[in-house]
Amino acid sequence: MPTFTAAELDRLAASTHEAGHAIAAVVLGGRVDTVILDDQHPRTEYVDLAAGTRSAVTFAGPWAETRWTMGRTPTPADMRRSFARNGSDDQSLCAAGGWHQGGHVAPLLERCWPAVKELAKTLYFAGSASHADVCAALGLPEGDNGGPGSLSLAMIRAGSSPGSFTVGTVRHD
Repeated sequence: MPTFTAAELDRLAASTHEAGHAIAAVVLGGRVDTVILDDQHPRTEYVDLAAGTRSAVTFAGPWAETRWTMGRTPTPADMRRSFARNGSDDQSLCAAGGWHQGGHVAPLLERCWPAVKELAKTLYFAGSASHADVCAALGLPEGDNGGPGSLSLAMIRAGSSPGSFTVGTVRHD
């Protein structure tokens, strides 16, 4: 088993955190501009977020980081500690009415956990990721760029795990 330095562990945590934001944003119908992993201010920048999803997307970053750090689904106590470490996410959720406002995204993130890890790996090694990278991590079929009209994303939101279904072309003969 490899041994990681403290800096490498911090980078892994940050990449998983940002991957959580990006995966949630896209699955919930938004579009990511870029995900940037740097030492000063890792961040996920959006072209747009679907209406009513900001709290869930904000919650997703600390949830993913905590899920990776703990190696299991985070408890409410784990999340309180995580928000204490992630001040900007905590402030955003408090402004929305409390950190519980985004908590409904946790089951979706659990289903998408392999995609979160895949995107985190891309971020860790490349330092950035695009909307196309997020779609690839989710296993969206060629030509499916996400968005509110994506059948694949609707399947994931409805309870399917990414990669557990195929979306084919409908023929009208």
